[in-house]
Amino acid sequence: MARYRYGSVLRDGNGCILESATVSVYLAGTTTAASIYTASSGGTAVNSVTTDTDGSFEFYVDESDYGYGQLFKLTGSLTGYTALSIDNVEVIKPNWTTSAGVLKFWTYQADALDDDGTVHLPSATSGFVLVACNGECGLWSVTVAGACSKVAGSAHTAATDSDGNLCVYDGGTYGVIRNRLGTTGEIRAFYAYN
Repeated sequence: MARYRYGSVLRDGNGCILESATVSVYLAGTTTAASIYTASSGGTAVNSVTTDTDGSFEFYVDESDYGYGQLFKLTGSLTGYTALSIDNVEVIKPNWTTSAGVLKFWTYQADALDDDGTVHLPSATSGFVLVACNGECGLWSVTVAGACSKVAGSAHTAATDSDGNLCVYDGGTYGVIRNRLGTTGEIRAFYAYN
């Protein structure tokens, strides 16, 4: 069975990264701890991970534990900060078989992605991503090396990390989606990759 990766960056209400914070994972809409893994294979299930020095975190969900359609709630906590929660997060994606192999889909939605908030696409993959936020929308191509090129988009979209735009840009071995539109945004993303 496959494991599906979820990764993001934890920030406080002012957009500052939270280092060494705990991100606990629950079944959506509940306080029932979910079984997650810290690696793409092997290991023992846990129900939380710790953010790195840059506020980033990742975990894996095994499809043998949960089926497609199971959503999750993420809660970030750190002493001295108010706990932050995001509910109804999709981690397990459907695989569609094609004549040339398996095309994978990754989706992301948040009703309130902070200004300067980021979302990481799956690492070392290539494909195209369609992103919409606060009335701005664009289509970008992504290479395995993380390079992103804007194919089409509204006035405030960019393939670089530039202020005033909905951005999709190179994050190393993955693409990064970033809301730099100047306000919290309702964001939707669809990534088709191999």
